[in-house]
Amino acid sequence: GNPLDWKYSVFTSQGAVAGQDSNAGQVGEPLTCLAPYEDKYIIMGCRSSCWVMTGHPRFGGEIVSIDRLVGPVSKQAWCKGPNNEFICLTLDGVYSGSTSSIKSVSREKVPRELLNIDPTAYTVLMAYDPVDRGIHIFLTNANGSLQKHWWVDWTNKGFWAMSYSTSHEPTAAYYYANTIAEESAVLLGCRDGYIRRH
Repeated sequence: GNPLDWKYSVFTSQGAVAGQDSNAGQVGEPLTCLAPYEDKYIIMGCRSSCWVMTGHPRFGGEIVSIDRLVGPVSKQAWCKGPNNEFICLTLDGVYSGSTSSIKSVSREKVPRELLNIDPTAYTVLMAYDPVDRGIHIFLTNANGSLQKHWWVDWTNKGFWAMSYSTSHEPTAAYYYANTIAEESAVLLGCRDGYIRRH
């Protein structure tokens, strides 16, 4: 219950665990993202693989491979879909799945602009919008010179290019759920410091 408790010396199920002290194993390449999944899993994305940790890392937990070829390109290149599926942008396009496997949902139709994304050149953001039943994929270039933003109609898996004025390009995206339906929306933290919504 204390998010500031980082005492690695406490060997209980509530103690913090350093990666090298885990009994669950280790992932063999640098992590690109950590994504919580349900209450007992965490998906660990790497540039060319995807893993899931189940259970407690010090007491019987394990790290299992989901896919050994693809993984999220960066820390915010993922979102959860309408059926709680894990959706991510990989070097090979958009993939979707769960803690057992992920599969391509876009390879036959994905725009070339969504292949081999360089995460050092773009801030990659993804957000599922349950109101309009689709996924926003924002690729914001540091200097605003190259726009690559997409709306994915999740029902039909159609891709639609989006464009924004340079000052309105998103550098943060978050789905805000409100008890008043009209107030729920994907909020965009824009380059000029304002928060906007569609």
